[in-house]
Amino acid sequence: MARNKYLIPLILLVGDLLALVLFVYVGQRDHDLVNEAYPMLGVLITSIMFAGPWVLTGWLLGAFPSRETLSARSLLARTLNAWLVTALLCAIVELQTLTGSPQNFTLRLNQSSTASLSWTEPPGGGQDGYLLVALGGSTQSLGGAVTNAGVPMSGPTCYLLGAIRSGALMDNTGVVCGLPGFSNLGS
Repeated sequence: MARNKYLIPLILLVGDLLALVLFVYVGQRDHDLVNEAYPMLGVLITSIMFAGPWVLTGWLLGAFPSRETLSARSLLARTLNAWLVTALLCAIVELQTLTGSPQNFTLRLNQSSTASLSWTEPPGGGQDGYLLVALGGSTQSLGGAVTNAGVPMSGPTCYLLGAIRSGALMDNTGVVCGLPGFSNLGS
């Protein structure tokens, strides 16, 4: 009896992890993000980045029940709930892939009201443009060779930078924020 208690959650967990790996593979293939030299390594690294929060959230929200009497509807509701919470957690933690996101995204004000944003290209390059987003404000398209931008700021503003390839988002940076008149803001 004790063996069956752990068998059902284990089967559900393995099935979810396999679905996650397949989801990541299809996403990387469709967006031309597959690492040509080590295709499975890229898929596994990205999958692991999402698997940790998913397993923790799924366990806490009961997506892997040990009771055999759970209805399919209840199991589906728990699983969808866990996926939604996990997606939110991954967005908050700002998970990016190791290959597609611009690196070293920084903001400096230099005693002015102009935000000096700088970054380096994603590892492996491949981007043909960037999209600079002022959260709650404007969006600016930039060329693929650009690694800095100056943007006027009139108050507290947060920015996000996305790398673009063939019109599709490769990945994005975390959020950086600035406030004219302040030299340091906690992250």
